[in-house]
Amino acid sequence: MIAKLIEIYKHRELLVVFTKKELKVKYKNSAMGVLWSFINPLIMAVVYTLVFSKLFGASKEIKDYPIFLLSALLAWNFFTVCIATSSSAIIANANLIKKVRFPREIIPLSIILAALANYLMEVAVLMVILLIMGYNFIPYLPIFLLVLILQLIATAGFGFIFSALTVYFRDIEQLINIILLIWFFATPIVYDISKVNKLSPIFATALKILNPLVSIMLLYRSSLYYLSWPSLQLIIYGLLGSTSIFIAGYILFQKLSPNFAKEV
Repeated sequence: MIAKLIEIYKHRELLVVFTKKELKVKYKNSAMGVLWSFINPLIMAVVYTLVFSKLFGASKEIKDYPIFLLSALLAWNFFTVCIATSSSAIIANANLIKKVRFPREIIPLSIILAALANYLMEVAVLMVILLIMGYNFIPYLPIFLLVLILQLIATAGFGFIFSALTVYFRDIEQLINIILLIWFFATPIVYDISKVNKLSPIFATALKILNPLVSIMLLYRSSLYYLSWPSLQLIIYGLLGSTSIFIAGYILFQKLSPNFAKEV
């Protein structure tokens, strides 16, 4: 693994080129360009707030529900963009895969870096809103930075998994939106994990263990919404979950990537 990371580092200029390409494609022929990075989360916050706070009464139980929502929803959107795009990335670059020899990991990693740039712009807007509303998250920035790193690790792992498997099982590309929809409701984004814990503590614990994104979302909420230091147990769940997925994804990608040129 270390040797592969060194190889990717040696090809860092290519990684930058791929990342810039992803960003250009995203905003090509868009009149408002990067402004959509600020508009999209605000629109989503309004829609989700209207649905879940007004129709399902979430705002009665959760203070400042839009802030509660955005503290995890932005991270979720970052994740879904990475996974949805990564799932078809190898196939989309079939000609390059067949003709040029380079670390294949660069393709899903460039997608993640491009999405990260967009995510950080959205978070910057959220942080301004938080300060205006009196949420002093600054003392908890170390937790935010920690969970951001954990999410990058986990997302890279899942990106490796889906990008590699889709080459061999093309139906995944069609199923990915359904998978992400189910995953969305299995992750505490629009609801509080404490409600799940009250219904079934065992199920809540199982979610944290089996779904790495649960711990990641809870850590984001600790730093941006609850403004409190998370438990060591939650950090350990996040660390173990993220690293486990990354290692599993890396191993799978290494096993399947030698035949990409034949399969695409």
